[in-house]
Amino acid sequence: MSALTNDPKRRTVPRWRTFRESVSLGQLGLHADKLSKPLPDIGEVEKAAKAWEQHKTMGFAGDLLGKASVIGKAALAHEAASWVLEQPDSPRPLRQLACRLTGQSVASEDIGEAIPLARAEERHAQIHSLRRRLNQSPLDAATWIDLARAYVVHGQAAKALQPVRNALSLAPLSRFVIRSAVRYFLHADDAQRARTLLTMCVRTSSDPWLLAAEVACSSVLSRAPHFAKRARAFVSERNVSPRHLSELASAVATLELESGSHRKARQLFALAMIDPTENAVAQATWATRQDPRIEVPRVAFSAPRAYEAQSWSHLHDRRWDEVVGAADQWLRDEPFSSRPAAFGSWAALIVERNFEKAVEFSETGLAVHHLHPMLLNNLAVAFADLGRVDRASHELDKIQGCALDPRTLTAVTATRGLLCFRAGQVERGRNLYRDAVELALRHGDRLAATLALLHLAREELARDEQAAGRILEETSEQITRLSMLERQLAIRFTAVSGLDRVAVALRTA
Repeated sequence: MSALTNDPKRRTVPRWRTFRESVSLGQLGLHADKLSKPLPDIGEVEKAAKAWEQHKTMGFAGDLLGKASVIGKAALAHEAASWVLEQPDSPRPLRQLACRLTGQSVASEDIGEAIPLARAEERHAQIHSLRRRLNQSPLDAATWIDLARAYVVHGQAAKALQPVRNALSLAPLSRFVIRSAVRYFLHADDAQRARTLLTMCVRTSSDPWLLAAEVACSSVLSRAPHFAKRARAFVSERNVSPRHLSELASAVATLELESGSHRKARQLFALAMIDPTENAVAQATWATRQDPRIEVPRVAFSAPRAYEAQSWSHLHDRRWDEVVGAADQWLRDEPFSSRPAAFGSWAALIVERNFEKAVEFSETGLAVHHLHPMLLNNLAVAFADLGRVDRASHELDKIQGCALDPRTLTAVTATRGLLCFRAGQVERGRNLYRDAVELALRHGDRLAATLALLHLAREELARDEQAAGRILEETSEQITRLSMLERQLAIRFTAVSGLDRVAVALRTA
């Protein structure tokens, strides 16, 4: 059985995207960064414009658009940007940048859609391409960070450390480099190093994006933010555009929410939603699960790459057919994060009963997080339902020795019951499912207890309909104690798992 993955302490930690994606999403600003070398001057942009006019290829167009964007000389790249938008095969990030330079709205199909998940050989080729680029330009800090990200996505996080160090040495004041490095250290479970990097940087106190990251890192460590007063003053003064204030406002709002100042939290989240990043939208959506009075405008969900927020919104709005699709996009946007993989594999199993998709989610996450207990559990469930019981047992056995939180322990116990049923050990399977129910109730997780009973009923139905009926009656009693969303999830599972005849009883419970 898989378990709902809802982080009780979500934080506005920096997203980690490639340099080109960060520029195209407007998260660096025109004068925000000094990377490995001085910012291009007007002469360099004019030289890039002449080169593009001579060759008119996508590579020369990208060079021109990038330089013009950094120094704020959109007019010099207008013709190249228009050309990029006319090409049907132009890369999506470059199209986004071209739209920004020409003042055009980004088409819905271009507005931040994440790229497809790369296969292992494609990830390896990307690493090789980045290393070749660095051989030609070894002082390019942005490419060093892109290489570090490629290593992490490829499941080689240890190899990413030196590229991160190189980038920080070359561009110690770059917003892009610092936020990316912070995200890497958080990924490597070194939140203290991430926070130290931010507190020691002379730029942090004057940059809302870095202030937001420092607030988030401090919260991960359960420590008061070093720049708490400055962060609060920044959102009060509102001297920068709402876009550049969005993540900081949501980070400070989370501090207020946790301290019990719900009114201030609602005000700050409202500020964060004026022109939000998708990270701020995801944080506000999470906050609504803590305080339903916090409002997230419907238009906020159209922010570029707001896939995490959309995944949860679809789930809460019972738009079942859209949940897994949004989670898939979320994972493509953050292929190094365990959260979209865990959420997606859970949704594929509970909401859709799409076992092949659950395998894809789980294996993608495990390529980076090799022994993630919930991903291994969900992979085992998917393989069991695909009839590959031996493979399911093999994957579940990898969890042995791992420290498990109560929710994961409940799910793993139920999954062992599932495997016993499939191996013909029916009585042991029943006992394990009952153990899972008891574990869930002991920790107040009524949804997990209900789903364990429904999984048990599904196994019993193929062997003893009367026993299944008794379990379904017991489940109906549990249903009455669930929240509305949890009740709807239980009903949805009965519909997609062949327990349809109990669905009517559940709706009237």
